[in-house]
Amino acid sequence: MLVREPALWRDIPVRGEILDASARELSGLEALRTIRTQPPMGRLTGLAFEGADEGTATFSLPVSRWFEWSHGAVPGGVVALAADAALGCALQSLLPAHTQYTTAEMSLTYVRPAQIGTVLTARARELHTGRTLGLSVGEVVDGDGRLVAYATSRMRIFREAAGAPSRGGTAAPPARPNRPTGLDNGPDPYLRPVAGERIDEREFLARSGVEIIHAQIRGDLPLPPMHHLLGITPTEATLGAATCGMPLSGWLATPFGWPQGGFIVLLADLALALASQTTLAKGEGMASVDIKVNFLRPVAGDGSTIEARAKVVHRGRSLTVGTAEVLGAGIAIALLVAGLSSQSVVVLLLSQFGLWAGLFGACVLAARRYGNGSLRQLGLAGIRRQDVGVGVLAAFIGRIATVELVAPFIPLLPTKTVRGSSLTNGLTSSTLTAVVLALIVAVGAPFFE
Repeated sequence: MLVREPALWRDIPVRGEILDASARELSGLEALRTIRTQPPMGRLTGLAFEGADEGTATFSLPVSRWFEWSHGAVPGGVVALAADAALGCALQSLLPAHTQYTTAEMSLTYVRPAQIGTVLTARARELHTGRTLGLSVGEVVDGDGRLVAYATSRMRIFREAAGAPSRGGTAAPPARPNRPTGLDNGPDPYLRPVAGERIDEREFLARSGVEIIHAQIRGDLPLPPMHHLLGITPTEATLGAATCGMPLSGWLATPFGWPQGGFIVLLADLALALASQTTLAKGEGMASVDIKVNFLRPVAGDGSTIEARAKVVHRGRSLTVGTAEVLGAGIAIALLVAGLSSQSVVVLLLSQFGLWAGLFGACVLAARRYGNGSLRQLGLAGIRRQDVGVGVLAAFIGRIATVELVAPFIPLLPTKTVRGSSLTNGLTSSTLTAVVLALIVAVGAPFFE
């Protein structure tokens, strides 16, 4: 795995509080209230514990430029860092002493993208606490109080130490840091000047999605800031599939020593996005819609690398579905499924505009061709009722003909695209619709005379 400099996750000594074994003697809520300083994952990203009560928990996450990916936006998986913390702690607040838990399943539905500079707030509440199963639900809002994502989680509860999760094929949780104070000097990683850069707009217009990834892997194009903060790196890409890796550094640890599951979700979300990106033409864009994760075993921050392998299982005109697995030392850690939207609202609006423009054009063409033929008299008064009927009928027939017969061949046409949307799939379809309408009116109108 190619590592670009600087690598904050590797070069800065891990800092942050990890609770010692005595915390197991406390109830879940008491243990949460003993946290006075941020754990390593908080010092790395700015994730902060805002408070907890019985059955509820709140966390905040500043969205710094360190979370920017190659296209300049914030990946949806970033939301998982705050959501996972709040969902887990909402359940933990109701657990008695000597009781552990681990996330078994997590689901996120993205409502809108997080913006650089905002502060995300994740609030969660417990829905059910059984002997071995817990459920919690939460929402993530931005600095303006707008909903960014809706989240749910299912957790496995261990009321006996004998059944609690162990190493998971990697290594034991890291020991509590005991370093000289001098090594803790300097701002936390997320507060330092940002390294890495987004890819220039012209590259997205000149290269397909898979060509962009290949250029990043070769080192011809830069990797984004998140690579330098977390070490997430694309390693392979073929049509419909992609792989990326992430080192399990001590920076990913919660107050209890284990790497947080939200980082695994983030890694997998990026792998799924890259797999979808390999199917995009020049200038096309996409955004994550949702993701569901099943955790199979825990990992530890021992410095090893985990790998997310994603593939596209369905590629529609506006929605892509992908699956992924996360592996550590060749052992499956998590299984995921996600949906990604690859068509923008702008394209849909343009397509509908083209449809109605074609309908109006068909009506005018019918009136012009079979009416009195005078441009001075052309207008509503010159359009006969039967001509309007012809135009409406032509609109329906033309739209069906375009979608069913012409649209499948659109990807074969020369691509004229803009960033984040495809004129090939949008405007070309609308243009073809208008052409088909005109032809049908010109041929079919005499039969209505």
